[in-house]
Amino acid sequence: MRIVIAGGGTGGHTSAALAVAAILRRGGDTDIRWIGSHDGLEATRAPEAGLIFHPIATGKLRRYWDRRNISDLLLNVPAGFLQSWLLLRRLHPALLFATGGFVSVPPSLAARALGIPVVVHEQTSVPGLANRLTGRWAERIAVSFPVRGDVFPPERVVLTGNPLRPTLRDGSSEAAFARFGFDPSLPLVYVTGGAQGSHRINRAVGEALPQLLLFCQILHQCGDNRETGDRLWLQDRALALPPALKPPRRPRGAGRDGSSGPQPGPPRRRRAARAAHPGGRPSVKHGTEAPPRGRHAGSGRCREGSRGATADIAMLGGQSGHSGACRSSEEG
Repeated sequence: MRIVIAGGGTGGHTSAALAVAAILRRGGDTDIRWIGSHDGLEATRAPEAGLIFHPIATGKLRRYWDRRNISDLLLNVPAGFLQSWLLLRRLHPALLFATGGFVSVPPSLAARALGIPVVVHEQTSVPGLANRLTGRWAERIAVSFPVRGDVFPPERVVLTGNPLRPTLRDGSSEAAFARFGFDPSLPLVYVTGGAQGSHRINRAVGEALPQLLLFCQILHQCGDNRETGDRLWLQDRALALPPALKPPRRPRGAGRDGSSGPQPGPPRRRRAARAAHPGGRPSVKHGTEAPPRGRHAGSGRCREGSRGATADIAMLGGQSGHSGACRSSEEG
């Protein structure tokens, strides 16, 4: 059986599709294809998951005046529909699974024209415009939360919740703490505004960072929105921590005692704050060491690098008397 996934653009639409694809592939007899945009998150994640990816032209309906609405609606959306129609006619799927995002609309329209059943999945409590449109002709609409009002035909709505990738169930908390350099004995707070980040949350956390680090470790999924510049702003906030929280740097490759060679593990009492890139990859991290009672003392290290669109900045604290290191690198 062949199933075509359509959707993406953001982490929510992409993650749900990846989770369903992983479960369907466990049977071994399902051929899964993915139709998405050229530059959305799905364009990277689908091939990484071993799925055959078909990019199409796509547009966006902005509910405010923008000249791009004209080119998107008059050129990109019709082009995406034609590309989807040709793809679906060639692939002959048994089903189109649409997870939302504007890129899911042209394939859903093409599937309707070709008589291919459509199943829609909505990840949020307030359905997006794309899913509200495609839900009008979908055979089933799977929702993650009870839907109020007449957004979808109630006889076709199924409450399923959000699908989880199987790898999330097989995770190790010990490995996660080790990956991010956290102390398992200290409280950990995860802050997220979704894959693209929330500007208001990012700014609030950044402003309160010195106070928050006195009580907990923070994993912050901040996104990388270039319009708001939050990731770079958070990076600067980490580097501008008060002197009592900001450790001195040590020469590259030097140990905490100033020597070179393999480094010991992180000190026990650590306060760290981190911001992760969409999809869970680390992109910005800040932190300080838990001080002796009544004062703050620390040192640590700063690491900067990038992998694809992901950039890493780490500021990890050390106990009093230790020194830090800063290095810059690029990965694959």
